[in-house]
Formats: sequence, C-alpha cells, structure tokens
Amino acid sequence: MFAENVLSVLQRNLSDIKSLVEAIPGDHLCDQSSSFPPETLCHPIWTLGHLCGSLNGMREELRDDFSLHPGRSKEWDQLYGQYSDPQADPHIYHSKDELLSKLDFSFELVKSRMLQIDRKEWEGPMPDERYHEIFPSLAHVTANNFIEHSSTHLKLLILWRFYLLRY
Repeated sequence: MFAENVLSVLQRNLSDIKSLVEAIPGDHLCDQSSSFPPETLCHPIWTLGHLCGSLNGMREELRDDFSLHPGRSKEWDQLYGQYSDPQADPHIYHSKDELLSKLDFSFELVKSRMLQIDRKEWEGPMPDERYHEIFPSLAHVTANNFIEHSSTHLKLLILWRFYLLRY
C-alpha cells in the first residue's frame, strides 16, 4: 500500500506540472527573472529535465535494473542536476515534447520497480550510505523524493509562472 500511495501523489504532482508546462508558450519556456537567482526559481525546461533526472536517480536507490533502460548521464546532470545552473538559452536543452515524453517514461520505470518492492526492502536502508542518518530507510528517501521534492518543484513552477508570465 505504501508504494501505491506514494505513486498516487507523485503522479498527481507530475500531471499538474505537465499541465502547467503544456500551457506555457514555447518561446517562454527558458525565461529567467533577474529578480530571482536561477537556483530558486528555475524555468520549466530545467524543471522537467531535473525531475526526469531525479526519477532516474531514485531508480538507483530502488535498485532498479539499468540494463534495458539506462539512467541519467553526466551530461544530463550538467544540464539538469541538483547543482546545475539553469540557463536562459533554449538551444542547450531538450525540447519540451522530448522532456514530457521522458518524464512519462521515467515515471513508468519507477512505478514498475516500486510495485515489486516488499515491506522488508522498504524498511531496509537505502543503498547510498551518505544519507542513512537523514533517511533511515528506503521508504523515507522514496517518500521524501517523490512527494516533497515533486511538490516543491510544482510550487516553484507556479511561482515562476506568476512572476514571469503574470498568469
């Protein structure tokens, strides 16, 4: 039941994010505001790519099989990673359609893996030992990443749209 509940919230957040992005005119998808540092109010294209990378990063924590569908690359992390700096140049990024498709595909991979995990594995530690003190179990890190992280980016995208597009 844990996986289903987390997936439900994640799917709803991603659906809301996709709806917001689909309604934004293409020539505004990489707009940046000089009023906000890029790391606090990121543009929609960066947000989509970042969430794709986050889903694939969590596939590592979920011990997914990467032989058929590789995860994120070093190049991906440079464009969309946690410490990347969103740029206003749309030519350096993937297209909106490509990112929306990749987001859906990444979600399906995560969903498939999450539904295979049993209670014992959810209660066990996550593979990345650096975060064991913060996230004592795989369930903790999964709930944080898929609920809190996606909710934060939904909120930031709503703020971006309000401040930059005034709607």
